[in-house]
Amino acid sequence: MIARLLFTLLLLLVGLGALFLMIYLVKYHPAFGIPIALLLFAWGLIHSYNLMLKQIERHYRRKK
Repeated sequence: MIARLLFTLLLLLVGLGALFLMIYLVKYHPAFGIPIALLLFAWGLIHSYNLMLKQIERHYRRKK
């Protein structure tokens, strides 16, 4: 229970750190930050779309 909570907090801190790092890179080093931010954004969109397709597939597989 406590280990799961600590792991969740660690992931939250890592995610926030990555977010602030991207903000810093885009603001102060746009030659590096903007392409990295665009690649991460595109990866996130593709990943979300794939997850959505898996959920739809599971939903219709259960209905049969």
